[in-house]
Amino acid sequence: MAVTLFTPLLLFWSARQAAGARPSSLIDRMRRGAVIAAAAYLFLAAIEISGLGQQPPYSWLAALLFLISLTMGELYFIPTALSIIGQSAPRGRENTIISFWFIAAFTGNLCAGLFGSLYSLLGATWFFVAAAAVAGSSALFLTLSRSILAPLEGVAAHPDR
Repeated sequence: MAVTLFTPLLLFWSARQAAGARPSSLIDRMRRGAVIAAAAYLFLAAIEISGLGQQPPYSWLAALLFLISLTMGELYFIPTALSIIGQSAPRGRENTIISFWFIAAFTGNLCAGLFGSLYSLLGATWFFVAAAAVAGSSALFLTLSRSILAPLEGVAAHPDR
């Protein structure tokens, strides 16, 4: 439901930003998504530390805010990455290249399941901090590899390759 509600808002905001003086790059959008996801997990860690997650009115509110934040981060990251991959693929190979994205996503989801098994070892607070570190490292990777990824972004911005 959050995807359905927030996608039009993000599309509107992105279109306004693109028409403005400082349009954000595709890599910046992906990095923003990773930072939002990291912040969502840090929010859960803070809720757990404060003990508010155990109190009835706050527990469902915290879960709702987390899911909304995480969904916003994913909406920045995943469609933008798919767009870059699809538009930078050689003509006639777009579907093949995008299928590699989904193979990577499948592998990532398996790894996420393994990562989830750490919950029982780390406890809630440290698990959420570790999840924030994973998302934060993605944002850091995007920042550090900006010069390597910039040509892909240029191809995606001008799909007449």
